[in-house]
Amino acid sequence: MSAGFVVPCTVRVSCRPEDLSAHVELDGEPELGPGDEVQVHGEPLVVAPGEVRVERRVATVRRANLLRRVWVRLFGDVDCLSLIEVSFSERRL
Repeated sequence: MSAGFVVPCTVRVSCRPEDLSAHVELDGEPELGPGDEVQVHGEPLVVAPGEVRVERRVATVRRANLLRRVWVRLFGDVDCLSLIEVSFSERRL
């Protein structure tokens, strides 16, 4: 990974029944590629049930080197599939 660069960002965390999510929008919308990493600085946001919290923060973007880009392109989908649990039985475990 490269040293990276710092960019301001907006963090939005929602803990509502219809929307459980966390999003980061980088100012200037820099183009991110496979294997690039974004680290948002600051304390973790604690959001109460039913609440939405939006904060301004800074983030460090680190660009992936060529080897990491190729690795992520080849095997990234396999890593994502490991997060999915599918069952074909009639009962839930």
